[in-house]
Amino acid sequence: MSKDGEIWHTDPVTLRDVLLDRAQVESRLDDCPELEKVWVLLLLGREEEAVAAGRLLLVARVTGSGRCSS
Repeated sequence: MSKDGEIWHTDPVTLRDVLLDRAQVESRLDDCPELEKVWVLLLLGREEEAVAAGRLLLVARVTGSGRCSS
């Protein structure tokens, strides 16, 4: 974690999100909304899981089934 308490920030040059505290970010996975979970997985470098979660989310939204389970 940074001295300001940040667990991530956006690099002003590349405009990419940069992970500062992996453990804190990982701890958010269980409690975050489904859409945020996709972003958190990407931030953690878990691209395949993020794509799978995103597809489940899309199917849930298209079919109107609400929350999806991963």
